[in-house]
Amino acid sequence: MKSFVRSAWTVLAILAGMSAPTLASDSNSWAVAVGVGAVDQDAIGGAPTASLELEDRFTRAFSLGLRGGYFTKDDCCGEQRDTIYAVIFGRARWPRDGVQPFLEAGGGRYEFEGHPLDGWFGGTGIDFQFSERLGLLLAVRYHSVPRPPLGALPDFAEVQAALHFDF
Repeated sequence: MKSFVRSAWTVLAILAGMSAPTLASDSNSWAVAVGVGAVDQDAIGGAPTASLELEDRFTRAFSLGLRGGYFTKDDCCGEQRDTIYAVIFGRARWPRDGVQPFLEAGGGRYEFEGHPLDGWFGGTGIDFQFSERLGLLLAVRYHSVPRPPLGALPDFAEVQAALHFDF
């Protein structure tokens, strides 16, 4: 867990450093998103999930961000199986008013049943912009994570709705 937190702070510092030159020009904006959804993981089946995301929009079409997520479920024997992740991502939008389709991909650190593992993900979705400062992301993602020694396969598919606040 300690390495997970350290990795998340490192990625956040990198994002802040990359965006510093554009902050002065007002050409970008930041967004914070809170998401809920469901996952289907090979090892545990379906489970609810929650996430928190910080996104730096460099242009209307491209952004970089950091997302952390968590889900858990009891297996068939009553043992709790936790999955935590912190990923950095790139998101490409088709800029237009109203609904904006997007593609995203990234990678980072996944902790599955106490095993820290590096993985990647890819996904697609739609961003509904309700106002200048509020929107809703609907996303579908696939996360690929290597199998830990003598463990179950931690890959999972995710469907998520995230309310985002732009500033």
